[in-house]
Amino acid sequence: MDEINRFWTCWVEHSNGGYGYRHTSREAACLEAERLAQLTSNRGKVIFVLEMVASCRMRVPVEWQTIIPF
Repeated sequence: MDEINRFWTCWVEHSNGGYGYRHTSREAACLEAERLAQLTSNRGKVIFVLEMVASCRMRVPVEWQTIIPF
C-alpha cells in the first residue's frame, strides 16, 4: 500500500462533506474550521476538525483460498 501522509480535514455538520481538502497540519485545519464557521451558510452549525488515523483499500484481483480444489 502506498504511504499516505498524515492529514486533517474539516467537516460541517449536516453537510454532504464537500471537497474535503487535506490540511498538512492541525493548526491549518483549525484556521479553516474558523473560516467555515463564519460563513453565513454555516451559521449555528458545528465544524469538526478530523484527523486521518488509518486507511484501507480493496486489492484487485480478489484472491480465493479453498480447502478442497475445484
